[in-house]
Amino acid sequence: MDCENYRLGISARLDGEDAGVDDVTLAWHLASCEACRRFESEAITLARAVLVTANETAPDLAPTIMAAINAERASKSRRFDPQPLRAGLIALAVVQMFLALPVLLFGRDPDAPVHIARELGSFDFALAVGFFFVGWRPARAYGMLPLVAALVGCLGVATAVDLVRGTATLLDESAHLVHLIGLAGVWRLSRAERYPGSSGTKLATTGS
Repeated sequence: MDCENYRLGISARLDGEDAGVDDVTLAWHLASCEACRRFESEAITLARAVLVTANETAPDLAPTIMAAINAERASKSRRFDPQPLRAGLIALAVVQMFLALPVLLFGRDPDAPVHIARELGSFDFALAVGFFFVGWRPARAYGMLPLVAALVGCLGVATAVDLVRGTATLLDESAHLVHLIGLAGVWRLSRAERYPGSSGTKLATTGS
């Protein structure tokens, strides 16, 4: 019997099959044939490696997957919802328009001449229109922010100067809180609209 048949017998025995040769004969051949002994050693090593690989258990990824799902749900629950802010900004704009109309049309301001009063009314009405537009089209909030911030900022500086000089009181200037609140609303909507995937962006897409 040549080495090929003995090697087939070695493989069959490792597989639990009939080797086709008795163990004594195979043992005598292995004792005298170095090539077949090397073949048997490599076959045993390979069989053990296959057995170990087959018995390895896959890692349990369920906890990791569930943690990621829960984190995503928590992120969605904390995501900014612009709807209330949009409604509030529109309501604020409407109120400011009604307050500005008498001053704009009739110059009714006890602290200013008719011409100056109408200019102030124009300023307030234009700012109210800006607030209304941002509430209606929040995708434009980021572009409106510099203009609104500049107007409200200049108004704030003028108010501070008047308070320091004593030409105005806190009660007189309290009406400007509406401007500050509107600016805060525009700023918050602009932040929501800057980042793709935010709820504000989705809302703007459907509303524009």
